[in-house]
Amino acid sequence: MQKPVVVHGIRGYLSRTETFVGNQVTGLQEYAPVVVCHHRSDNREFDIEKMYVISEHRSGIQKARSNVLYSALRKLAAPDVDAAVQWVRQYNPALLHLHYAVDAA
Repeated sequence: MQKPVVVHGIRGYLSRTETFVGNQVTGLQEYAPVVVCHHRSDNREFDIEKMYVISEHRSGIQKARSNVLYSALRKLAAPDVDAAVQWVRQYNPALLHLHYAVDAA
């Protein structure tokens, strides 16, 4: 039987000071973790197989526009949100866990 999926949303995955988040992502043995984040740090201690890094899926003018919007307002561009949502939906998650209130917005 397949495990239910938990999607973990966080802006940056995963700084060395956020090991508590990594423990939450990898510690739920009854669930299959999926991560959606804006960018990835150089810390690979808690990397998992199913991860969508928004900043790695952009190119050209979309990348430039998205970078300006995120740098200035810490907001994701609509095409970035749409692509991440489409990717998440394929896993039919049982739960969305947004690790910080600012990420939920």
